[in-house]
Amino acid sequence: MTEAGPAATRPSPLTHGARLYTPGAHPVSTRQLGKVTEALVHTVAAHGILCMYGDPGHGKTIALHQALRLLPRRVPIHRALVAVKPALPQLRAALLTAFGLPATSLTNRTDAADHALLDALEPPRACS
Repeated sequence: MTEAGPAATRPSPLTHGARLYTPGAHPVSTRQLGKVTEALVHTVAAHGILCMYGDPGHGKTIALHQALRLLPRRVPIHRALVAVKPALPQLRAALLTAFGLPATSLTNRTDAADHALLDALEPPRACS
């Protein structure tokens, strides 16, 4: 029989969303990281939107950050953080915010918001 001390009641630093800084640690390349990188490269080339989802703690954020480091710095990236199972107004607001558009004034005006997002998603045109 062992006695449970104060340390036994504390959660592990690796659970409950806590972050642990480990000097010199680097992500290990995995098949999943390769898939995220490939998806991101294709999305950037298509001027599209990439949606990552999955259970918490499976490395989505780390994989995305690692893949973003591989892109040239001149590639514009707009990152929208969306809650679990968002309704369309919340999704629209997150996208407007990611593009630096006035989410509060456009969220309830769906036509105006959708047109603003479509304009923001247009690939840059070459100057002639």
